[in-house]
Amino acid sequence: MKTQIIRTLLIFFSFVLIICAASCSHDKELEHSELVRSQVLRNFTYQLNLYAQTGVWNSIERPEDYYYPEDLKVLTGRHYLERGKILLIAEKYNPSAMGTMDSSGFYTGTEDDASWVERLLVKIEEERIAHEIEMLESEDQQPRAQSDTQPQPDTQPQPKLQQNPIELYFSTPHELSELQDKQDFLLSMKYDNEIFMPQQTEDGWILIHSAGSNVERSFYDKSFRLSKKELWLINSVDDARIIQTQTLFYEGVSFRAFKKEIRDEKQLQIAKYNAEGSVTDIQKFQITDEKSYLLSQTKCRYDDKKRLIFTETTEYNYKTSDYKKLDYKFTKAYEYSYNEGEDIPPDFRYLENGMLKIKNKYSVTKGIYTSQIFFDDGFSVKTYYENELKVKDVYYNGDEVIRIKNYEQ
Repeated sequence: MKTQIIRTLLIFFSFVLIICAASCSHDKELEHSELVRSQVLRNFTYQLNLYAQTGVWNSIERPEDYYYPEDLKVLTGRHYLERGKILLIAEKYNPSAMGTMDSSGFYTGTEDDASWVERLLVKIEEERIAHEIEMLESEDQQPRAQSDTQPQPDTQPQPKLQQNPIELYFSTPHELSELQDKQDFLLSMKYDNEIFMPQQTEDGWILIHSAGSNVERSFYDKSFRLSKKELWLINSVDDARIIQTQTLFYEGVSFRAFKKEIRDEKQLQIAKYNAEGSVTDIQKFQITDEKSYLLSQTKCRYDDKKRLIFTETTEYNYKTSDYKKLDYKFTKAYEYSYNEGEDIPPDFRYLENGMLKIKNKYSVTKGIYTSQIFFDDGFSVKTYYENELKVKDVYYNGDEVIRIKNYEQ
């Protein structure tokens, strides 16, 4: 509760400081440190406003941890008319972000490398392994011996508390410089070791962002759609190379890419999207001697509510390191069937090479469900849960019950 109050006060005072800074006379020259401090507060408050209005953020870690009053959300989300332009109050005190809020909050696919699918599968796989380990544990475990020795006080030196990130920032000197042309268009911006440079071309725009030896070049077409991104590693003039290239493909005037290719020195990944921008197919290839060899392929299907209902991943394993002779394929599939109510997880089935391995079935009452694990030779174990607690295990050989184990509550 105390942390929430502090964060609430931080948001309030940041907002007040920004309004006060904006109302100061333009004739009064601010010192460099005050300008930097003012801009940081502007950006911090704007990122909270952006997250509250659209669910999108850039630089704030875990913005959901900050309390944001609903009345403030209504206020900052209102539009007003100024010199013939319709603007948002949230952008009034951060002119550099003008127009970004109205263009945020929808999915374009430009930054989706489909890695979330793999993370989802890994998480479910870890849960499956945890279930199996739990089932294979010895059922006759002896209770641990109780020691009569009183616990000794912790004599280990306590680690030093880390400095608050905001305090650390303001206690560290920073340098900010900008270069503009006669029409006040930004030519370059430097902030500490970071450099940002926009370049206009016949095909659109190129935005260059460098931080130390890492350089990123983003190419936009005339419709401001991201068409390509290059990630460079530049250690010196003679040591510069592209470590990854991302290419996006669009149909017609759509702002949602239907395909994205990610290529580095060793691998190629191709992701395809449907009309709603959801991933439908992912292929990973190993590049050897300018030839590509399929490593894995993932296919996804969705229902009419855009919910994932099926995903299948096939992994290809080769006998030799040159990937020229296939050894075997291994397929993992997940099927989801959604229940009524947001608190009830979807039923799911997990299969390996077409064989059912796990089946979860949820009740209409939250916390009541069954989870059945299938082993070879027709054996399986079905576990019953109530209030998220295990209450019973039923062991099967085919459809025949061979053992029942009850757990005390």
